Order: sequence, then structure tokens, then C-alpha cells
Amino acid sequence: MLIANIMNPALFVILVLAVALILFMTEIIPVTATALFVSLALYLGGVLDAKTILSGFAGDNVMIIAGLGIIGEALFKTGAAAKIGTAFERVAKTERVFVFWLVIGSGLLAAFLSVNGCAALLISVALGICQSTSYRRCKLMYPIAVGVALGGGITTVGSSSTLYLQNLLSEMGIEMAFFELAPISLILLVASALFMATVGFNLLPDVPNNEDRFTFSDTKADFSNVPKWKPIAAVVVLVATFIAMYFSSTLGMSVGMIALLATFVVMAAKLVSSKDALRAIPMGAITMYAFLVPISDAMEASGASEMLAEFLRTHAAGITSPLLVILCIYLIAVPLTNIMSNAATIIMLTPITVAVSQSLGLNPMSTLMTVRMAGTLAWLTPIGFIPMTMAIEPGGYSFKDYVRPGIPLTIITVAICIVYFYFTYPMFL
Repeated sequence: MLIANIMNPALFVILVLAVALILFMTEIIPVTATALFVSLALYLGGVLDAKTILSGFAGDNVMIIAGLGIIGEALFKTGAAAKIGTAFERVAKTERVFVFWLVIGSGLLAAFLSVNGCAALLISVALGICQSTSYRRCKLMYPIAVGVALGGGITTVGSSSTLYLQNLLSEMGIEMAFFELAPISLILLVASALFMATVGFNLLPDVPNNEDRFTFSDTKADFSNVPKWKPIAAVVVLVATFIAMYFSSTLGMSVGMIALLATFVVMAAKLVSSKDALRAIPMGAITMYAFLVPISDAMEASGASEMLAEFLRTHAAGITSPLLVILCIYLIAVPLTNIMSNAATIIMLTPITVAVSQSLGLNPMSTLMTVRMAGTLAWLTPIGFIPMTMAIEPGGYSFKDYVRPGIPLTIITVAICIVYFYFTYPMFL
């Protein structure tokens, strides 16, 4: 508590994030320990209380990660994942082709499902496929996170930040269509899929860093004694979970509770044993997620977000070129969204962007859509985007494994976005 009394809380939070980034990049201590350091520093510094620090362990996302990890284990234990994997191998032919369609499929599913739930489900399915094929998990997990990140922009229901912008534009008398960002999202999805299947594939590690510690076995199981109804039942549960997540609001259930219900079904039907179910819970991913969640709260509570916003408001006043406005949005938003949540970045930059647009007479639709897409490009670190955090343990990644493919992928997607928004939307009212 003493730190908050002798140092500006906002500067303290920024300092903690800077130290965390250095620890993540150098891996002087394990990445999980670095995540724990962040939470402890924010608590001991008096920025957040214990309840807020530990709240990440009680949210829907933890239930999704744990529950769908168990469903994935059921797919493997019943032999369903082996059959799915064999079918994918036959169709995809190569691991690179599989990665391409994995990115595309992840994006299309994330357009209509919860992004985090979709990522957790696909990660668990992909792990089962890796168990039954020659595919490597370190080549599949990062592409899944990239796919769901871009897929969330295809529809207005794909992410909360898109709905936020839709409401804001509505208040201005501007209508945002349901598929407003679908063209650019699909363009980026295909471009990213091509990148991940070619250059990005080579930039991902060939062997997971946690090969000796990961809980899933690499041995191929014999499913000859498994009753024929069990793999069918496992797939039915998987599909039903997808559908239930899509209609979660209609059903009046959170996606976390849906994941727990599905977990109960696979365990009650004995599709997976209690021992295997407990072993399948990815505690590393849960720990990383839960200890990094407080970052956004700390940015807000300490005033760090407002400090950055005020700095941007002060220095944005001198920008006069529309193209320069778009470029500046990306130069500011991309670093922020890789250390803060996507939604927090977009919500923080939105009022600044509106003010700049009004002062320059720019079309708020073009600038706000730019902010929305810029806030999506969070694949340089495992910190800013929850699916990227989820991918650490199952992918066996280090911090550097995000940076290597993340830098060129960011450059490519930013370039595509700048050209698209500059020529597609009228810049002036």
C-alpha cells in the first residue's frame, strides 16, 4: 500500500507493465510467474484490492477454458478426435493447408459465437486432432487465436466493442450495418490465413517449449474397445455446445454455465473419467488468464488510461491530414491493444477519435471503423487478447513466439486496413 502513497498510481501501473513486458520477453522467470508478479504488484502497490485481483478466477471465461478442455478430452478418449483428425488429414493433405482452413474456420465461427468460447472450444478440438495425427500443437494454437480475433468483426454481434460503436454511431444518427465490417474482416482473414500457412508457419516454433510438461500424452490410443455410441455422443455434445453458445441469450444462460453443463453431460455419460477430466483442465492457461485480467482494471482505476487519453488529445490537435489520422490511429491503437483488452483500447480511443474527427470535419464512420479494426490486431503479445493467453500452454509458446509471426502479420494487416479505409469510406462529411 506504501507505493501508491509515494508514486503516481498511473505511472506505477505503466512501470509494472514495462517490467512485465521485459520479463515476458526475456523469460528470466516462467511466464506464469510473470503473470503472478503483475497481479501481486498491482495489489501490493495499492492499485487494486484482493477481490478485484482474484475476480478473474470466478468469471465465465475460466469456466469456458476448464469445461471445454474436458470436452476436448472426451473427444480424444472416445476416439471422436481421431476420426475427425483422420478426415481433416485426408482433406487438408498437409499441415500447412490445415492451418489455412483452421484460421478461416475459426474466424467464421467467431463471427456468431463468443470469441473466447470459440477459441477455447477450437483449442480443445485441435489438441484432440494433434493427438491422433502428425499435426503439431505449436503450429495450430496461434492461428486459432488470429482467426477468432478477425472473425469477431464480421458481424456486429461478434464482439462487445462493435456493439459499443454501433450504439455510439446510432446516437449520432449514423446507421452501422450488421455486416458493416465483414468485407475488411474477411479480406484480413484470408490474408492472415495465407500468411499463417506460409511465412507465419515457419516463424512458429517447430517443437512446443513445454513438451516435457504438457499434460496431454503424445501416444496414440487404441479405440477398438470403445462403444460405437460414445464418439457419436461426444460429437453431439460438441455441436450442441456450439449451438447453445450461439443462443445463450435466448436460453438465458451464460456461455460459462453452458460449458459446465456440457462438462456434466460428458462426465455423467462416462465419455471421460473423473481422473482424465481433472487432468484435462488447462491450469496454466487459466492461471495466465486470471492473473492478467486485472491489467485493464488497473489502467482504469489508477488513471493510466485517462493519462494516455489526455496525452493523445493534446497532441492529436495538430493532425490535419486524413491519411495521417488513419495512420496515427494504428500507431497508437496497436501497441495499446497488445497490453490492454481490445474493448478497453477501443473504448478509450473512441472519444478522442470523435473529437479529432469533429475538429477536422472527418466522417466519424470512417475513423471509428478504423479504431475498431486497429483494436483487433492484438497478436504481438499474449497479454492483450484472451484467446492469445489461452494459447500459451496448449501451444507451448514463449513470449518471443508471439513476436516473431506477430510483427510481419501486424505490418501486413495494418497496410491492408489503411488502404481499405482510405479508399472505401468517404473521409469528409
